[in-house]
Amino acid sequence: MHYVTREHIHVDRPATAWAIRRFVDPGATFGFVPRSVELNAIDGIPFDLRGAELGHRRGRCTLDALI
Repeated sequence: MHYVTREHIHVDRPATAWAIRRFVDPGATFGFVPRSVELNAIDGIPFDLRGAELGHRRGRCTLDALI
């Protein structure tokens, strides 16, 4: 599968990408988009993007949400 997150990498996004590739989808590919891109315009599974199912929840980071 292809996963998409925001450009300008910060610690949570590469950690989540690592966990996806290591434990969920060894063949995963990743793309990076500007913060302004709408979720419905993304070709892939969004993470750590505003409104994405896989993202920050209840004060926890995206990696915590994945686990």
